[in-house]
Amino acid sequence: GGSAAGGSREGVSASPVAASTLIGESPALGQIREIASSIASRRCTVLLLGETGTGKEMLARSIHLQSDRRNAPFIPVDCSA
Repeated sequence: GGSAAGGSREGVSASPVAASTLIGESPALGQIREIASSIASRRCTVLLLGETGTGKEMLARSIHLQSDRRNAPFIPVDCSA
């Protein structure tokens, strides 16, 4: 896939993913949503680490779309090389 740390896609990505697409009801996912919302309100750099296919890029897009930079391009970067 095109995850930030495990995919092959680089460049500006055009497909937005809303925070509501983080599907699930588990307490752990609820904590992730809260943390993502908190991060989105800050001006900081975020590095998401994890196995291929775990949803890192989806979470990154969610954070981006909740931030004040939502109208700027989202650029996924593959750091695995």
